[in-house]
Amino acid sequence: MKKLVCGLTLCLSVGNIFAGSTKDIYKKNWIDFNKNGVKDVYEDPAAPIEARVADLLSQMTLEEKTCQMATLYGSGRVLKDAWPTAEWSKEIWKDGIGNIDEQANGLGKFGSELSYPYANSVKNRHEIQRWFVEQTRLGIPVDFTNEGIRGLCHNRATMFPAQCGQGATWNKKLIREIAKVTDSGHCPRPALGTGSRELWRRSLSGRRTGKTNDSRSASRRAGSHSETFCRL
Repeated sequence: MKKLVCGLTLCLSVGNIFAGSTKDIYKKNWIDFNKNGVKDVYEDPAAPIEARVADLLSQMTLEEKTCQMATLYGSGRVLKDAWPTAEWSKEIWKDGIGNIDEQANGLGKFGSELSYPYANSVKNRHEIQRWFVEQTRLGIPVDFTNEGIRGLCHNRATMFPAQCGQGATWNKKLIREIAKVTDSGHCPRPALGTGSRELWRRSLSGRRTGKTNDSRSASRRAGSHSETFCRL
C-alpha cells in the first residue's frame, strides 16, 4: 500500500516534468497514464488516495504488481543502458518497476558522464521517467533511490567504508568523525547491527575485515554516532 501511494504521488508530480511533450496523454490537470482516453480514478488528482489505490490495483496484473516490489540497479549494472532503448519493451521492466537504485551516481560504468554536471543526472532521470510513463501499460512512474547510510553514494561526495569495516576498527573516535561528516551531508542514519554469517563478516572485496558479529562493537558504534548527532 505504501509503495502504491508513493507511486500515485509520483503520478501527480510527473506532469510538470513532461509538460512540453507532444504526446496526447498529457491533459489539462491530469495524465492519461494507461492511454485509454478516459480519466480513470487513479488518474484523477481530485479523487481520494484510497480510491485511486483501489482503482490502480484493480487494473494491475500479477506481473505488474510483482515488478512494483522490485529494485532495478542502475549505472550499468542490471540496467545496462544509460538511456532508454527500444529493447526495454522486451525486458522485465516493460510492466514497470518499483524503483531504480544508484542511477547516474558516477560509480557505475558510465562514470561522470551522467553524474556531473548535475544537470546531466537530472536529464537522465527525466528521460527514464518519461519512458516508464509513456511506454508502460499503466504508466506508473518509477522511484529513484540512492545509498546514503554511510555518506552519499556519489563520485563527487564522501562515502565511507561499509558498516562491517567500520565495526572492525573498534575506534570510537574515528566513528565520531565519520558521523560528523555524514551529518553535514544530511545523512544522519547510521546502519547498525550484528552479523552471524561468514558472508556478513567479509568486505565487498571478499577480504576478511575482522569480526563484526560482536554486540559490543555495534553498541559502541551506535553510541558514538548518537552522541555526535546530538551535539551537532
